[in-house]
Amino acid sequence: MAAWSAVRIADSVWLASLNADASQVRGFVVNALQRNDIVAVLELQPGSDWATSCVNAAANAWLSAHIRPAQIAA
Repeated sequence: MAAWSAVRIADSVWLASLNADASQVRGFVVNALQRNDIVAVLELQPGSDWATSCVNAAANAWLSAHIRPAQIAA
């Protein structure tokens, strides 16, 4: 994941900006994991709405930079 500049959002959940389709990314990830590990590849579009809870600052910063700035309540 470090080679992709991925950011960990949870123990086994990562955010990364990649130039490949979902099946290609899944193939790369599956080859790096153990046989029974679960993989899901989801595309987040710029401008998509998002919200988090108990997520580290780096993950929130990644989402703000790549998807849409966080809307912080006053």
